[in-house]
Amino acid sequence: MLRIVFPLAAVFLAPFLGILSPAYAESTIRLINSGVLEIDPYDQQVLETVAPAVLEIWSDEPVNLQVLSASLASGPSSDPSGTHHKIQVNAGGRQGDAGDRLALPPGFTQVEINMRVIRPESFVVGNYNYMFTVLTD
Repeated sequence: MLRIVFPLAAVFLAPFLGILSPAYAESTIRLINSGVLEIDPYDQQVLETVAPAVLEIWSDEPVNLQVLSASLASGPSSDPSGTHHKIQVNAGGRQGDAGDRLALPPGFTQVEINMRVIRPESFVVGNYNYMFTVLTD
């Protein structure tokens, strides 16, 4: 479980002291399923989601969710120049691509992340692990 505490653009007045301090909202991100990618049987240059990565995000305030582009963490061959990583995010009925900011309401939101990797050459047989970064603000 990843616990993120982040500042909001809000302030509150400390009792009796007249000091302004930033207010903080809390957000919790929990991985439900890490997702599964498989090579497209008709195109050996494409690796795509067959089961999405699933996260559960909880926040006590509205937050913006952003999923950054994926990168290869490990595999039998590295991503050659010209490789494209495509990410599609579905968060509580809101959809976007890598880099898009999706506004989430307070409470729990389930997030599904699908990925497609397109290489200029065929994938070598083996296990590949890709990672992506999830940000909230």
